[in-house]
Amino acid sequence: LEAAILRIPMVIIYKTSNSTWLLAKLFVKSRFVGMPNILAKKMIVPELLQKEVTPQKIAEESFKIIEDPDRNLRIKQDLAYVAEKLEGGGGLERAAKIVMSYL
Repeated sequence: LEAAILRIPMVIIYKTSNSTWLLAKLFVKSRFVGMPNILAKKMIVPELLQKEVTPQKIAEESFKIIEDPDRNLRIKQDLAYVAEKLEGGGGLERAAKIVMSYL
């Protein structure tokens, strides 16, 4: 979330045990795991989950952002939208409410 507030493009990587992953899939209704994507209610930055988390995939997604100036700019603009949603104080509480709405 700090990287999003600073408008830094990123690749979200999330890998956990299979049992934890299955439990999360049962109880969490969100399509996304990364806070920037959850708050925006759309895929802003790529997410690599579980078996997708490989050095090759991480490099591929990173280079897609680095090598495509239009994509890089679009991500920064979308992250600015997320940062604006959290401005004005109470951002932590608003973020928590959004996350809780998916649980």
